[in-house]
Amino acid sequence: MPAADRAGIAAHAAAAPTRLALVGGTQRWTFGELDARANQAARRLARAGVQSDDIVALAWRNRPEWYEALEGTWRLGAAVVGLPHQSTADELAYFVADSDIRVLLIEGEARARAAGLPFLAFDDYDPSRAAESADALPDSSSRARRRMRSYTSGTTGRPKALVVPSSPDGFAQMIDGGPFLESFGIDGPDEVHLCCAPLYHSQARGFSFFALEAGHTVVVMERFDAEEALRLIERERVTWLSMAPIHFVRILALPPETRARYDLSSIKLVLHAAASCPLHVKWQIMELFPPDVVWEVYGGTEGQATQISPQEWRRKPGSVGRAAPGATVKILDDDGNELPCGEVGNVYVSSSRVRRFAYLHDADATDKAWRGDFFTLREVGYLDEDGYLFLSDRKKHMIVTGGGYVSSTEVEGVLYAHPAVVDVAVIGLPDAEYGEIVTAVVQLREPVADSELVEHCRARLAPFKCPRRVVMVDELPRDPAGKVRKRDLRARLAPEASVREADPAEQQDVAGAVERCVPGAEGAESGK
Repeated sequence: MPAADRAGIAAHAAAAPTRLALVGGTQRWTFGELDARANQAARRLARAGVQSDDIVALAWRNRPEWYEALEGTWRLGAAVVGLPHQSTADELAYFVADSDIRVLLIEGEARARAAGLPFLAFDDYDPSRAAESADALPDSSSRARRRMRSYTSGTTGRPKALVVPSSPDGFAQMIDGGPFLESFGIDGPDEVHLCCAPLYHSQARGFSFFALEAGHTVVVMERFDAEEALRLIERERVTWLSMAPIHFVRILALPPETRARYDLSSIKLVLHAAASCPLHVKWQIMELFPPDVVWEVYGGTEGQATQISPQEWRRKPGSVGRAAPGATVKILDDDGNELPCGEVGNVYVSSSRVRRFAYLHDADATDKAWRGDFFTLREVGYLDEDGYLFLSDRKKHMIVTGGGYVSSTEVEGVLYAHPAVVDVAVIGLPDAEYGEIVTAVVQLREPVADSELVEHCRARLAPFKCPRRVVMVDELPRDPAGKVRKRDLRARLAPEASVREADPAEQQDVAGAVERCVPGAEGAESGK
């Protein structure tokens, strides 16, 4: 697509004002309407004190107005940071102080949590925005730099903001999405994108804005519902979307007759990222969608590392792919030495698309992230002889039990394959004898004995990798991006927390099964 066709919302509004831009709930906006509302949003935010180089925080649930506020902020020359709309009072105060936020856009019900902060609630913003002029702002095109401040998910302590020291203002600028869309063949004006992940997340926000800039229609879900997603794909003739593996899990949990009810033939591309996808989930979702449309991209807020096509994945099941265009991937040991193919170590990435970043107010974390021109996403894995990356786990989620190293994602993949399991997280809990014990936290679709889940693992894993504890829950704590809050689980399931007891008739068998899953010290050492 020529660069002029990707000139942004204002250009599409001028060239095709009646083209459908956004669908959300009962709202359907054209590009002309979106452009006018963005001008109104800019004027409303200016009246709230926003000026060039300020930061506006968007802490709204998914809604079409997200995009008008995003674009309006940029037309003022300001930058945007996306925050979860459920953020606590403590979290909101932290973000405002950490990034010196000028205006915090919140939901009406968050007023009490935002007390004392410079907030503007949606139920006040929306009518006052509508009263503003929709005319173009003077010189807005020269100031509409797409500047973002993104926060990591907080692997240790508080989330950390990414900044670009080499930039005059320290802000990262959203890349041109045109080459990305062209590489997947979805750069025509008639494409329709479904946004089903939270817009505060950089992937959902970035992909959907790429779509708008290319003149695509964006269908935005307020919250993910598996059947509603399928219904929207059929109704709006969606051609591409991005998902996290938990979305796949929820769709596959629908009855087969429900899944079969919807026509998904319009789909050209499904991108998935954000978390590891269990093998059996990937195989099943590839069967559900049209042939050869499910691609995986791996990276983080810091930048993309790899990608893999469906054809490649069938040859290399479990891989997250080879280095993305412009990127190089290396596996290093803890001393920074490059490891040969097949050896597990720390994953490091260098990319021509990533400017050298730093973590705001955390020089130590910045230093630990970089080795020369390579940065780490704090995950471990290995490269095979063809350069395909296989991830083992995030470093913080590796479990060390009796001297043996256990990948939580490996155990989760095995448990996901059990027909009774809907969702699962595997964590290590402190233990005086073994250091940590492997604990499976499981959501079931039908009752099953703990011993059956343990035996299912024993048939597929080395004994020391199998769960010694099984905890049943109604639902796992996940953040809006679909990632399990394992830190919350560990806090909740400390040794003194209650673990589901087996029925009296099962007690001896369960205890025996669990006990058999733990090797002696010699067995554990052999599992390193």
